[in-house]
Amino acid sequence: MVEGNADIFPGKGEMARIMREHRWEDTPLGDASGWPDALKIPLRMLLTTRFEMWLGWGPDLRFFYNDAYIPTLGIKHPAMLGRPFREVWAEVYDEVADQVERVRAGEATWNKALRLLLERSGFPEETYHSFSYSPLHQADGSVGGLLCVVNEETARIIGERRLETMRQLGLALAGTIDHDAVRAAVHGAFAANRRDFPFIALRIADGASAEDDELLFEPAAPSLPAQLSEAGQIVDLSPDMAWPAGDWDRPPREAIAIAIPGIAGGADAGALLLGLNPYRGDDTEVLDVARLIAGQIGGALASIAALQAERRRGDRMWSISRDLMVAVDASGVFRLVSPSWTRILGHPVEAVIGHPFTEFMHPDDVAASNKALANAFGARELTNYENRLLATDGSYHRIEWHTTLEDGLVYAYGRDVTERRLVEDKLSDSEEQFRHLVQGVTDYAIYMVDLDGRVSSWNEGARRIKGYEPGDIIGKHFSRFYTEEDREAGEPSRALETARSEGRFIAEGWRVRKNGERFRASVVIDAIRDDEGRPIGFAKITRDITEREQTQRELEVAREALFQSQKMDAIGQLTGGVAHDFNNLLMAVLSSLELLRRRLPEDPLSQRLLNNAVEGAQRGATLTQRMLAFARRQDLKVDRVDLSQLLTGMNDLVQRSIGPEWPISTSFPLKLPAVRADANQLEMALLNLIVNARDAMPAGGPILISASCEMTKQGMAASLPAGSYVKLVVKDHTFPKWHAV
Repeated sequence: MVEGNADIFPGKGEMARIMREHRWEDTPLGDASGWPDALKIPLRMLLTTRFEMWLGWGPDLRFFYNDAYIPTLGIKHPAMLGRPFREVWAEVYDEVADQVERVRAGEATWNKALRLLLERSGFPEETYHSFSYSPLHQADGSVGGLLCVVNEETARIIGERRLETMRQLGLALAGTIDHDAVRAAVHGAFAANRRDFPFIALRIADGASAEDDELLFEPAAPSLPAQLSEAGQIVDLSPDMAWPAGDWDRPPREAIAIAIPGIAGGADAGALLLGLNPYRGDDTEVLDVARLIAGQIGGALASIAALQAERRRGDRMWSISRDLMVAVDASGVFRLVSPSWTRILGHPVEAVIGHPFTEFMHPDDVAASNKALANAFGARELTNYENRLLATDGSYHRIEWHTTLEDGLVYAYGRDVTERRLVEDKLSDSEEQFRHLVQGVTDYAIYMVDLDGRVSSWNEGARRIKGYEPGDIIGKHFSRFYTEEDREAGEPSRALETARSEGRFIAEGWRVRKNGERFRASVVIDAIRDDEGRPIGFAKITRDITEREQTQRELEVAREALFQSQKMDAIGQLTGGVAHDFNNLLMAVLSSLELLRRRLPEDPLSQRLLNNAVEGAQRGATLTQRMLAFARRQDLKVDRVDLSQLLTGMNDLVQRSIGPEWPISTSFPLKLPAVRADANQLEMALLNLIVNARDAMPAGGPILISASCEMTKQGMAASLPAGSYVKLVVKDHTFPKWHAV
């Protein structure tokens, strides 16, 4: 060993250490210190990289390699260090000799996943390597050696090959319907991979195995375990048997014997014998592959068992079905008929098979049924298709058909719905009668709403009361019938929730027609539930009670008027008597004053005093006339009255009467219409209001008389019919406290 070789063999790896300790001076390469740089430089690179690399130098390519290459050498390590390349890989040298010569000539080579049978484990082993040979040039330009960068791909190549086999097996097993199809699928999938599995033998429980499979099983029987396991076991094959070699030049020495799993832990579904690659050593992964393959086959056999069981159930159902079951060809001829034909229609099966279906069909249904059959053969499955078939007693049965297309035949089952249709027809007649009944009701709005409150039906009464046509309202929310203020208050949803929780909602209130008109309504909402008690909608009944309430209001007004009339009649009788007597007294006073006027001299002061007395007596007479009118003793004189002129005429008198501390002002629109009233009575009413305003302000204050036009609607004022009115307002400036008092 030369201690100074550390710079030639750098690194701490195993091969760097071995190379430093090797006696190179005893080899044709001589002492390492004298090696050319053309060798030292690539050697340093080889020892300091993690890639698999080896290097051959000299005429016989003395062998150098790094730590990464040790697994490839196997048991040849470390003895092959410094040995000629031909000796190191004697078993494959002939396969690469031409490439070596090309490298000596200065040409690099490349190989992708080259198969090499290397004896690195004491026997020829199938391996795959991707590698390149590159020439190592010396200072004079000649080739002094060869550098090989290699990547072993054995695991990848074999793994992908096995995965492809399992993929092909899965594809082949898909859709298998019997054991023969499984055998064909297994042998077909493995025919493309005779390297991993030179032969395969399949035995299926409860089924005859192929003759070739039995030949492979029987000679190996003494070597097979007494009880096969689903885990699988590697067994030695008898050397006395000429086992199939597959793609190799020698037969396998071992095989995997494995049980095929049954259904849900039951008995094994069969057994599998897989010959193993004679050029693979200890390969534990192949057992995992065998288990997966056995599982695939077991799954296919389980599917077949389930299919066969289903067929048996289908056969039983075919025999005992209460429905008609048939298979019909494209020409409409029955090819299969279930025994139920005899039970339902009376026809023997043999009298139906081979005959066209039109022979048993109502003539009116033939054309439509021919079209339906054509659709069924167009891969359009029929559901709930109905026609009528003739029974042996001459009656026709209504049959509801469902079909599917398979293997060029339409398979169908038909249910006798004759009785159900009779019940449905009666129910339909009953529903039609009820519909006519509901539609005939015009005094009530009767309709349905769904759980969300959307209208789903509409009768004639609803159209008349609410104004909506069915097409305008069905599908719309029923809250549009409520006033805006009720919608904002949540009345519609509250009504439905009450009906949902309590079963019924009853109320009266204002509702709105389509034209915006309001009306009073009596409303009942009932919750509708299914057979299990779950709400499915609401029934709503609305009655227009506007006229009834108007009549009630008018009756109340009449009663109140009668009461007031009776009360005022009593007061009027008293007032009338007093006014009549007082009026007689005033007439006597006025007559006396008139006589006195004639007798007094033309003295201005006397005449003025006399005029004041006459004026006071006349006002007293006017007051008594009003009292007589109040007492119904004098008719009202209703005429057109101009309010502006009326107030102008009485303004001076009124102002002098109440005093200057209460100035009176007016506010009238320019075009105030005339009103119909008794001018004297209206003047009296205004005077009373003005006096009341004065009395409300003892310290004085302004009084405003204003007028405006008003339109009243029905229901706004109980004592007034709808129409056009003039509103008179006498406004004082009383403090709020006065109003409170």
